[in-house]
Amino acid sequence: MPAEHPHRPARGLAAHRTGLEHVWLLATVHSLRTSVLHQAVEWPETRWRLRDPEGPPDHVRLMLRLGYEPPGPATPCRPVEEILDLADWHDSLGYGESSA
Repeated sequence: MPAEHPHRPARGLAAHRTGLEHVWLLATVHSLRTSVLHQAVEWPETRWRLRDPEGPPDHVRLMLRLGYEPPGPATPCRPVEEILDLADWHDSLGYGESSA
């Protein structure tokens, strides 16, 4: 994830988040596994070593590890009907059966 200037932490946050989502989705398409390595950026000395030495003194916020590994178990998903009442939603949109 790109580093951010310490005096403008909110600037570009949405762009970073969108970029990170893109990386995760692209990795999934290519059967890559991703994991976040946050421990490395929690220590100031390590964070300083991870920065771009030719760039400004920014702060690294996140590191990603990408690689191949055997597929893990699927995440269990509940049926939509257990979570949403689609009949009420359809009625509110006027798609329900008419009483006429």
